[in-house]
Amino acid sequence: MAYSNVANVSAFLQITIDGTTTPSDTTVTSWIAEVDDEINRVTKSVFETTTVTDKIISTNSDTGFISATSFDGTGAYNQPGTRDQIQLPNNKILTLDAVAYNESADGETESWVDLTIGHGKQCVLVDNYIKILESGLPIPSQFTGMKVTYTHGNATVPGFVQKLATRMTVLAYNESGLANEITSGGGSIRVGDIEIDEPGSFTQTYIDTLNEWVDIKLRQLGTNNVYVI
Repeated sequence: MAYSNVANVSAFLQITIDGTTTPSDTTVTSWIAEVDDEINRVTKSVFETTTVTDKIISTNSDTGFISATSFDGTGAYNQPGTRDQIQLPNNKILTLDAVAYNESADGETESWVDLTIGHGKQCVLVDNYIKILESGLPIPSQFTGMKVTYTHGNATVPGFVQKLATRMTVLAYNESGLANEITSGGGSIRVGDIEIDEPGSFTQTYIDTLNEWVDIKLRQLGTNNVYVI
């Protein structure tokens, strides 16, 4: 699920983009993918649904703790402790699909034991933690402690991210057109009664303005968590 699409870019530019145009829809789609990567890199977040499969999770003290007397489901006294949990490496966990712990020691061939997931079972998802609900599980404290499959991110791309991604892609489109104009020698363009000499200069001013807007919103999104665009 990309943060934007060719239709959004076409609507913003009020032009048709397809397989016969230059740039083509294939090229614009590749730019959208690059924009997605840039937004993820700057914000250190993912704004779409992502599935992580068979991720090895350390059960050392840096990611969680399994106490000697874990919750056994028998009464109020044995409520699960706040440290009886293993932290997943992502935020916004949507589903926890598979969990297994390794019976073997680090360096040996792994021997995975599946855990049941859900309230009243062996473990459950709480925020971005795996909460252990059954006492006596022989989960060792080691690097290859658990193997998990889960999804995280946003079920739908937030509107402010889609808007930002669209404008970043428009920048790539316009910069490509400006580069082509410079190569072909500039000149003038006429729109109705208005004629613009050296359209490259005009286009560059427009690109600079749009680029400034994108830079501000991307910085806000990544640093200040300001989501109003």
